[in-house]
Amino acid sequence: MTEIKVIQCPLAQAAGKIVALAGEAGCRDNIFIVYDRNVAGIVERLGLEAKGTLAIDGTEESKSFETVALICRWLMEQGADRNAFVLGIGGGITTDMTGFAASVYKRGVKFAFLPTTLLAQVDAAIGGKNGVNLDSFKNMMGVIRQSVATLICPEVLETLPYSQITSGAAELLKTFIIDDSGNNYDKAVSLLSQVNGAQGTGPTVLSWHPNSRMNSPKSSTGASGMATIRVQGWENGVKCTAAMPPGRRSIAGR
Repeated sequence: MTEIKVIQCPLAQAAGKIVALAGEAGCRDNIFIVYDRNVAGIVERLGLEAKGTLAIDGTEESKSFETVALICRWLMEQGADRNAFVLGIGGGITTDMTGFAASVYKRGVKFAFLPTTLLAQVDAAIGGKNGVNLDSFKNMMGVIRQSVATLICPEVLETLPYSQITSGAAELLKTFIIDDSGNNYDKAVSLLSQVNGAQGTGPTVLSWHPNSRMNSPKSSTGASGMATIRVQGWENGVKCTAAMPPGRRSIAGR
């Protein structure tokens, strides 16, 4: 069983934790950031001193081996050696490509993720699956390799559109449904209904703390492993003010 390390913290504390993780991995002062150009503001707020930063397009069209090669070529141009520590910041597409590139560059260097969508926080950036598309076929090439850690910073979700909240919530709730201890299925259905009804209803706050712990002995969320979703809904979208995903199982079943 491979340990999955998930760290929840405010964005203001994330830089310090990343530096500490890199130091523990023997990569201190050797951090390289790959990020979705749409989250440049989050990268700036993070305030992490890095040897280099690379903006990429986090789209399905760019989720290809060509982009992975671009990242690897950039790392080589930046002088990244086998002690490099690569941080991927963005949604699931960005973390997939960053994880893939880090896994094959110089036969594998350390990497971590700071996912910026709810779907990435609860699924894509957790579990070790890093893949890209081939022609019109999805995730046909990739590797299974765990990140050093995935950092969950709830406030990065504040600008997500309603559709991305609902897609992420559905994946989050799937975990609760799979483990139906404590009648989680009914709770999941109830919460998903509330999230779906948040659009256009005016400000509302949804909060759910499942009674059962979802962590396997080899996974880690820190704190209690509980999950919380608080969503403020308005006419054109929602604002997620807090999100703590449940601990995930090992690399099986993403």
